[in-house]
Order: sequence, then structure tokens, then C-alpha cells
Amino acid sequence: MKKSFRTFVLILTLLFVSTLVHAEIKLNNMETVDLAKYYRPVAPWTGLLIMPDNSEREPDGSVFIQVRNSPRKELIGKILRLRWINSTWFDIYRQDVNISSSTSKKEKKNNLTLPYRLNGLKKVSALESLAGARLRDITEVIIKKPAYRNNSLYIESAPVQIIGTQHALVKFIDPANGDMRKIIHYNPKTGEFDHKIAETVKIPETNLSPNGKDVVTSTVGIENSSLNDAGWYAYGQRIDGVFCINALAPRKIFQINADITVAGKKDVKHYFGKVLHKNLFTGLNKRVEMLPDASFGFTNRANPWKLGAKGFVVHMFGKCLRPGSKMPKFSPGHISFGFAEVVTDPFTGQLRFQIEYKQVYGHTTTGIVAGSSMWHCFLGNLDRGRMYALPVVDTMIKIPEMAPYNINGWIVSPYEGLQSELERMMAIYRTGDGTGISNIRLGVSCVQDSNCALYASLVKFTKKIKNNPKTQKWLVDSSTDKKEVQRFENLISLVKLVKDKLTTFGLLQSNWKNFHRKPLATRQSGKVKDIINALTSIGTVFPRRSNDTLLRIGANRGYPMWSIYTVNIGGIIEGLRPIGPQSLLLR
Repeated sequence: MKKSFRTFVLILTLLFVSTLVHAEIKLNNMETVDLAKYYRPVAPWTGLLIMPDNSEREPDGSVFIQVRNSPRKELIGKILRLRWINSTWFDIYRQDVNISSSTSKKEKKNNLTLPYRLNGLKKVSALESLAGARLRDITEVIIKKPAYRNNSLYIESAPVQIIGTQHALVKFIDPANGDMRKIIHYNPKTGEFDHKIAETVKIPETNLSPNGKDVVTSTVGIENSSLNDAGWYAYGQRIDGVFCINALAPRKIFQINADITVAGKKDVKHYFGKVLHKNLFTGLNKRVEMLPDASFGFTNRANPWKLGAKGFVVHMFGKCLRPGSKMPKFSPGHISFGFAEVVTDPFTGQLRFQIEYKQVYGHTTTGIVAGSSMWHCFLGNLDRGRMYALPVVDTMIKIPEMAPYNINGWIVSPYEGLQSELERMMAIYRTGDGTGISNIRLGVSCVQDSNCALYASLVKFTKKIKNNPKTQKWLVDSSTDKKEVQRFENLISLVKLVKDKLTTFGLLQSNWKNFHRKPLATRQSGKVKDIINALTSIGTVFPRRSNDTLLRIGANRGYPMWSIYTVNIGGIIEGLRPIGPQSLLLR
């Protein structure tokens, strides 16, 4: 009897161990190794957003979150309330959402992903518009520095969209077998992918567009990619003992090791204006260090990209023509902003760039949701990521004036102000200002509204801070660091420069002037006024023009810049012809 019981317990134990999240595989010599050590949480705090039922909604606009990663292990797996605090605009910009029958009929025909779960709800919050953006709860997010109390997590900045719960640094070693592949993990002891262990993972070979005709993402032949030697950050989760990859990001492009260095103001402006977007081909990847002030650079002590360094990101992509396409070769592209930071890679211990986008994005067929998003979620997503089939460029600009100011103990940050304005704009786009749809048209677009948020944040900051009595006293106080005073004055001049360059003759669009009173994403101004609005902000009509305008400002002011350019990276998609973003108005 005892023997039978022990056998029964042993069988149960073996079944339990075989289903553990970390799983084990065997080496050739039958030794086992725990795979858990190769995987790390995507971030300290992550979770799945859950839209409350109508009866569960609360006046503060909170949503539910199922905790996936947390330093507090007892919270993992629990469903908590996620509440936003200390954000004035969060309460002001809560909108009633009503999707008209004509809009619904028209947009269903175009297969747009509209927030139908929000339809008919009153005072929809920014958290609710993010949680309810799709027809089911699939939005995974990072939450930054939450405070936990009374079964709630309190945050002060927007959740950041991600894909997957865990990630690893891997190299693909064999061709696909259906949707199964073999990988080897990075070995931190040697700095190579030289483990003798091969893990089998699940990853889709291709994903088609909503019309079922075009391949939008591919991992076909990824083991032969020039980026494979440096490895890929693979994002996903383990299901039934197998790690399922949902997104990829190539390690090489984030390494702070330039392929090209351009120094000197004149050469830098020539490079990004005339050279950067030329001679594109499938598989291209390049890291370009641009140093308009030649006193910077890695060859001397003035290295601008040290640990903790931050940069303002100008993100842009073009398009690709497919075989037999009759589309024009002109590519206006897309632009948005974001923030980059130099961090320590948790797998290698080396420095790398980490990029977070602030995507002001209209409703599309692919289900992209306007909001904060990590690089791998927007570009490397194996359902809809842009890196697989488009040319993409991210330019990081290190702006000393945007670093925090200590005004006699009062800490103020221009970056936080810009982030707040962009978060507000993205929330407006998610609800379509209450209509449920954000249309893109002349004078009303992601590029216009991203630039409007940039301008508004700088003006708001300078007015609020410059006119404050504390600041006025600080500026003239003999004990104040004169370098900090000069930096602040440089910020004031930067605001004026941005205004002059992004508008025509210094005139703002009427909708820019009324930004705080009238949301921009779906303003119904009519065709004539759209043309007027476009003309009065001619520097922001075309993404490429807007991009080059901002980079030119950076070059003229001597800001260090760094561009990451990729073209159709990942797997093979036959017949694509990449076209970089263009403008009819380039100078």
C-alpha cells in the first residue's frame, strides 16, 4: 500500500515538474539544464489591462490589470485596480464615446479597428480607452513606479504597450519546421552564442495583412540574416512548456557602436538631407553617429551617450512597393516622437539604447493603438510590426536644455511636460474625440498633432516656469550656477526657434492656438480650412519635412544625434522595393 502510494505521488510530481514554466531540456550526455535562467521579465512591473464591465466602472476612470511581473511575488497573477493620480488633464479630457451608424458601416467596410467596446460609454478615461481599444483584452503594458495599496496600483504616467511577459537573447540556428524553430541562448560567460543547448520555440513564419493578400511580417530564413550573429531579443510567454515568441528586436542596432560617423555641422546637414535615405535595399541596417559639434564623439572624453543619457526620438518610416504594384513611388511616410535612454543590457552587461515611442496614430486596419509603446511592440510585433516590410529610421537627439532643472529645490523637467502633452494627444486619438474614429487628412494628421503637442509642451513649460516668481528669483540670484541660467535661456530660444520653423511666417494654425480648448484628432473643420491649416504649418505637412526641420535645428545648435536605419529586416518577403520617406517641400 505504501509502495503504491509512493508511486502515485512520484507520478504526480513528475507531471507537475514537466509543466513548470521554466521547463527543462536534456543535453547529449543526458544532463539537464534549467532554461529559466535565460529568460527575464520584460520589465519589473507588467500586466494585462482588463476593461471593466459597465457595472464595474468607477468614477476615477480606473481599469483592472492582471499582474504578470512584479517585484512583489505575491501579486503575480492577481487582478488589481489600476488608478491614475496627479494628472490634471486625465480628468479634464474624459469623453463620451458615440460611434454613429454611418461611421460604423463605412469603417467596417474598410476593416478599421475601432473601439466598439467604448461605444455609448460616458466620460471614458485615458486608461479605459487603452484597455478597451480592441474587441478583447490583449493589451499588455509596463507600468512605471506604481504604488500599491488596498488592492490597487497607482501610477503617475501612462502605461507603455509591450508584447510578451518574458524575453531572452537568442540566435536562430536551423530553418523553420512549420512554426517551430531551434534557438541557442546568449552565454554571458563568453559573450557568444556558444551553448551546446538547443531549445525549440514556437514562432510564426509569416503573417498576412487583413485582406489576406500581402505578407506583413516574416521570419523566413531569419537564421541567415546578417543580424542573426549578434542575436535577437525574443519576447513572448511559455505555453505548455514551449516558449512562444510574439515579437523580435535585433540586438545589433541598439548597440552603441556606430557604422558611420559624420562630423561637422555642414556635413551632418548634408548627410541627413541628401544621403541617409538613399540606396535602400532589403536587409539594410546602419547606425549613424552625427556630430555637428566636432568636439563630441567617442574618440575623446566628451562622449554624449553615456549610461543614463537621454535623447528625444524622431521616428519615421517610408513604404515598400510590392510586385505588380501600381502605387506611385512617392512616399510621404509617417512620423512620431519618443524618448531614448542609454541603459545596461540585462543579458550582456553592455550599454544599449532603449526606445519608447509616443505614437499619435489614427485608427487602422492592423489594430495599432495610439499610445506609449516600446520598440519591440510597435516595430517587432509578429502580428503587425513595421520593421519586417518597411524602411524605418529613428533619430535620437541629445538636447541639453531638456534635462531637469533644480530651481532652488523645485525640480522641473521639460521632458515630463512633453510626455504629458503627448499622452493627452494619444488619448484623444484613441477615442477620436468621442466619435470613435481618428481620421487622417490634409491639415489633420499624426505629424501635425505630434508637432502641435511638441510646441504646446514647450510653450506651456516656459510660460509656467519662466513667469513663476521662484524662477525669476533664481535667474538673478548671485548664487545660481550661471551655466544653468544659460541653459534655461537656451531653452527659451529653442521654443521660439521651434515655433518659427514649424509654422509659416511664425503664424500658428488656428487649431494649434486652440489646442487646450479644442482637441485636434478629429476636428471637423472642412476642406477649405484644412488647406489653410496646412499652409500655416507647412513645416509639418510632410513627415520627411518635419523630420529634417527638427534635425536641422539640432545640427545648427550642435546637438549630438544618432540614427538607426533598418529596411525590411527579419525574414524574407519576396519582391519588396523600399522607398524612403519623401517631401515635396524639402529645402
